[in-house]
Amino acid sequence: MKPRRLLAFLAVFVVLAGAYFLLSWQESRKEAAEQAAKRLFQLKDAHISALTLKKGKEVIRLEKQEKVWQITRPVQAKADQDVVRSLVSSLAYLSRERTLGEEKDLKPFGLDQPTFILEFSAQGKAHRLVIGSATPGKHGYYAQRDQSPEVLVISAADKYTLDRPLTALRDKRLVEISVAKVKRLKIRLDSLQADLRQVSPAVWKWSGREKFKVRPDRVESLLRRLDMARIKEFVSEKPRARELAAFGLAPQPQGEVIITQGKEETATLFLGRSRKQDIYARKGRTGPVFLVAQRLLKDLQDGIARLEDRRLWTGQVAEVHQVVWGPPGQTWTAVKAAKSWKLTGPDRQSLSQSALRLEAGLVKFQDLEYTELLPAVATPQPGTYLLELKDSAGKPLLALAELAKPDKDKVEVSLKRGKKVERALVPLKPYQEWQEYMQKLTEKPGESG
Repeated sequence: MKPRRLLAFLAVFVVLAGAYFLLSWQESRKEAAEQAAKRLFQLKDAHISALTLKKGKEVIRLEKQEKVWQITRPVQAKADQDVVRSLVSSLAYLSRERTLGEEKDLKPFGLDQPTFILEFSAQGKAHRLVIGSATPGKHGYYAQRDQSPEVLVISAADKYTLDRPLTALRDKRLVEISVAKVKRLKIRLDSLQADLRQVSPAVWKWSGREKFKVRPDRVESLLRRLDMARIKEFVSEKPRARELAAFGLAPQPQGEVIITQGKEETATLFLGRSRKQDIYARKGRTGPVFLVAQRLLKDLQDGIARLEDRRLWTGQVAEVHQVVWGPPGQTWTAVKAAKSWKLTGPDRQSLSQSALRLEAGLVKFQDLEYTELLPAVATPQPGTYLLELKDSAGKPLLALAELAKPDKDKVEVSLKRGKKVERALVPLKPYQEWQEYMQKLTEKPGESG
């Protein structure tokens, strides 16, 4: 093809492409304008500062106070911020499905005695949405806005988003905490008690049990379970003494959880008796009584039972620069390089392993826990499997030796950390799974099938 003809084709292509994009842009603008014209209220969700939901005799009032939504009627309580934001967003961008025009007789549309009225304030102006009966097929609802006599139809989905019960609007978090800021956690469940204090960012102590080694990640897990727990049902807003006794919350609650952030007590949770799959609970001594899943009680009990740090190694993976493992005389040595680990085998064979894969082996070892510590012996037996961890200066961080298998489910090991030597029993299955993983690190690609 001649260059002149090619340039002509290119010019035509450019003109056609430009026309296509221009038409697409105009079409998208037209569609956006049509969507905007369908909106019932020309405002942004951030403009809405107060809401009143009326359903028969029930009236729910919400107000935004210092950027936080609060319920001010029929109870004084913090609102579920996500639920209210969803409601407000749906209201601000609410669109009509169609317009039926002005109607003098509102009874056929259920608007003479509406089942739901939503009033709200936005930038100092009052607005009103009235919702009546469902349309045939129940895909939409008849509605009117502000003082307009026009009857509109909105989607059923929008109606359900706006028409929320009080329980859906209330904040159902059990405790309001920032896990990273918690300095103390006290739990009492009948005779089971734990009083945990953070003495440094990664160290927790159990008051009254100073020799007890606390796993910091398990404390964090306990706190996260409390942070994620939710109220299932509100039972009594202002319970009397007789009610509290019936709920197992007075004169002495059956359990309590106290969480302190900084120097101030920020959350107190009282636990009462069970009711089917739930338990009665109360935040503080003046809050309402509600139900939470009984699972929470088991989570707390299990969490306390697992607080002891029984890991064979509690160091940091980043500290390790050399790893030696395997049967005596057949050990492999891995040395940390810039972005990988260089491995040398018992016959001087060498290979490279990614940092991710080798350090995953250290993490697996870090997860191993003993079931029992055994009395130390003056002359330990030689090991049948060895592991040594060293830092960048070659200083030993840990030396492990596998000693024996006293039964089918456990393995006995010795541990040397600094000058301290201990013996321990370890569950056999996770220990063998870790060994198998370390063995795979020594296989060249394709050897393991």
